[in-house]
Amino acid sequence: MRIPVVDSRGVPLMPCHPAKARLLCKSGKARPKRNKLGLFYVQLCHAIEPDNQPLVVGVDPGSKFEGFSVVGTVETVLNLMVEAPDHVKKAIQRRRTMRRARRFRKWRRSKRFNNRLNHKKRLAPSTRSRWEAKARVIMHLQKILPLSDVVVEDVQAVTRKGKGGKWNAAFSPVQVGKDHLYQLLREMGFTVHLKEGWQTKELREKHGLKKTKSKSQQSFESHAVDAWVLAASVSGTCQPTCIRLWYVVPALLHRRQLHRLEAEKGGKRKPYGSTRSLSLKRGTLVRHEKYGLCTVGGFDREKRTISLNTYKTNQRLTQAAKVEHCRVLTWVAFRTFLVGKISPIPKKQTGKEKKPPIPTSPKGGSVSSRCVNADGVSTGRQLMILQRTIDDITEEYLHNHPEEIDDYITELFEEYAHDGDTATLLSSLRVVSRVKGVSLIAETSGLSRKGVQKALSEEGNPKFESVNAILHAMGYRLAPQKL
Repeated sequence: MRIPVVDSRGVPLMPCHPAKARLLCKSGKARPKRNKLGLFYVQLCHAIEPDNQPLVVGVDPGSKFEGFSVVGTVETVLNLMVEAPDHVKKAIQRRRTMRRARRFRKWRRSKRFNNRLNHKKRLAPSTRSRWEAKARVIMHLQKILPLSDVVVEDVQAVTRKGKGGKWNAAFSPVQVGKDHLYQLLREMGFTVHLKEGWQTKELREKHGLKKTKSKSQQSFESHAVDAWVLAASVSGTCQPTCIRLWYVVPALLHRRQLHRLEAEKGGKRKPYGSTRSLSLKRGTLVRHEKYGLCTVGGFDREKRTISLNTYKTNQRLTQAAKVEHCRVLTWVAFRTFLVGKISPIPKKQTGKEKKPPIPTSPKGGSVSSRCVNADGVSTGRQLMILQRTIDDITEEYLHNHPEEIDDYITELFEEYAHDGDTATLLSSLRVVSRVKGVSLIAETSGLSRKGVQKALSEEGNPKFESVNAILHAMGYRLAPQKL
């Protein structure tokens, strides 16, 4: 994973390692920030002449979820899984119903201008919102990363027989929408590359990567894997160096309506909807005295209180929060959080399966597993498949660089303070425990070896005393820090 960097003028520079970004912030040479996409980046306190390498972003469009991946010549910068907007069609239908209902009332406002769209070239609102959402994500990435090319999977419209010929043969919302997206990307200054679906599959097989059938699964293998192979086809990299995934949810604002659809007793209609809750904009990221990091929802006009929702799931926490008890952080157009690591479930061995033979080198030695695919076939160094998980890679790195463990743990708790992902924190601490020795930690902390592993698992729910004892056994302690 890499952290985006911009200089004091806002010019994007090459992303850096998280440890370097932390040192820049501690030394006062940079300031931590978040963009409208909700991604963390640092801004230098001085201007610098950029000397950037080309970064390519791959886009895997979809009807419900979309994949984005930013790839350099060697490193994988970030992977995104974005929820596609699908609420516009129902909102248009609801608006049409309300307008038709107002036409038959005793009084209605006369038109202020001619808003008829006859003989005007336009896109359907639902089609426009879906395809412009992809361009909006790339626009926010362009502000913090020096992107040069965009590779998009050129989806094809499905034709079927209908009255008078084939449906979608002469006109297709998919074709109109993707042409609109390509035009927007070229206007932003990108070089647009197009790949068809069968080409994406060939690229995926070339790199030895697999795609899951579960489209809604929050993992690298659902959508980001296609975006990565698309970007790698232009950047020239051989393997993904990071498969951690950022999950992105667009903020859904309820625009102000004239009144509610259903009247209360007595025929009275309450006002409904607004983009502001008292003095705050809906979706604003705040830190509450009791509920911590959360977002602003609706409000009560009579009691002068606001609703607070959890940042990840958007579930309501309270409806009785006061504005003066909230510290405003920023407003983001997307809710973004880092997905916890998902370990594959191993299949049960029945003993009847034949294990593939271990390939050997011409000198008689075994070939490295990094050059062997799942079938035991050597594919070369350029096809290093994801045989090892990101935990294995991190554990090997910390074994070879023990001086980085302190910075690694500090970074873990800083990320936990921002996103509150307990599963990721425990899983990362489990990696550190394996580096320092689980048996030694269990003996020092007074827990069993199995108890330490269970407490630091992603499904674990350890007590505070257990976590404190494990950290003491590692050589660390919990200390409060003023916000």
